[in-house]
Formats: sequence, structure tokens, C-alpha cells
Amino acid sequence: MLNAPGTTTQFADKVKSGPTEVFGDACATCQYFDVSAYRPVTDVRFGNSGNYAFRSPSAPNVDMSLFRTFKLKGEQTVQLRAECFNITNTPHFAAPSTNISNVTFNADGTIKALNGVGGITSTTRAGRQYDEREWRLGVRWGF
Repeated sequence: MLNAPGTTTQFADKVKSGPTEVFGDACATCQYFDVSAYRPVTDVRFGNSGNYAFRSPSAPNVDMSLFRTFKLKGEQTVQLRAECFNITNTPHFAAPSTNISNVTFNADGTIKALNGVGGITSTTRAGRQYDEREWRLGVRWGF
């Protein structure tokens, strides 16, 4: 454990060279990234992996809107609206657990149990209350 008040969180040691392999599986029991590329730091020092070793799942979003305006008498208009948010109903996954200290290793250095590290266990909000497809219908009267 690093005893350095005012610093950021402790980083793990990266033991494999090259970029971290990202598998991209999104489930609680799947590995999103190669957990065996890292080891917990057991000395009083910073780890060597640093920030931004890999990216979390992306959150693409496709929204769609249809509008039609009808002119009434004078300056009055009526607009019909149909809007759909997250039209593809794509889940937006949260970042995987990255606390390498939770992993248990065998004596030969192989992984015994992941204990949730590298797995994605939740979704994240995409700017709205919920992450599923959302429809909104409306009428706008302009005068």
C-alpha cells in the first residue's frame, strides 16, 4: 500500500509488454481485458502502468426525430413530433472493475480467481434516466 497523501490512486504493475489486449466481452463473469497483464504492487512505490492503459466500452447512440409542420390560418402552425432516443436499443456498459488487488494468484503466478476484476457488471446512464429505447410523441402549437 502506498502511503502518499494527496496523490491519485495506486496503479498496478504491467508485466506484459505491448498494449493491453481487450477482449470486449461485457458480462459479470467475462474478462473485458487481459487481467494477467497486471500484478498488484506489493512494495511502497507507484506501479508502472499509469493512466489510460486501455479504453472502456464505447457508448454509441443513435437517436431519430420526425417533424411535420402544418400551417393554419394566419400565423398559426401545428407541429407533430415523433422522437426516438437510443433507437437501436444498444446497452451502454460501465467501465470494468480494475482493482487488480482483488485477483488471487497461484504460487506459479497464474490466476486462481478473478473475483470480479475485468468484468463489466452494470450499465451506465447515457444522459437520460434509463438506458433503454425511449419514444416521445408531441404536438406543438405556434401562434
